[in-house]
Amino acid sequence: MPCDKVLRLLSPYIDDVLNNDEAVEVSQHLNHCINCRKELNHLSLLRRELKSLSRIEAPEYVHHLVQIRLADIQKNTWRTSLRDALEYRWAKIRTTEGRWYITRVLGTVATCIFFFLISNAIHPVYLDIHSPFLDRGIFSPVYKPIG
Repeated sequence: MPCDKVLRLLSPYIDDVLNNDEAVEVSQHLNHCINCRKELNHLSLLRRELKSLSRIEAPEYVHHLVQIRLADIQKNTWRTSLRDALEYRWAKIRTTEGRWYITRVLGTVATCIFFFLISNAIHPVYLDIHSPFLDRGIFSPVYKPIG
């Protein structure tokens, strides 16, 4: 058995929750592999130190919350699960609906601008601006002084 698989199975091995075949394979590997045996010793030491720590009593409200949650789980039927799933989907749709409309409006505006630019490239618009002031001033092709 490779070391990476043994390292994943060390914690269940210490807890004696592995089936017999896996436990035998892990113990045979530990007989031959020094690194995995060191890791097993470190895990065993950590487990002993954690067991030696004093326990802290949970506050009373935590016990009450756990009892409420257990009662809710027992009342939970397929109808309530279906209702919760539908409420979740509807909430998701509701929150993304605004973004959907904004992207549609932006797409429509971008398309209109694109078609306007394409149509002007095909049939350009020329503006013929002749002003009497342009012919008499410094902007005319032939400069004619006034007076």
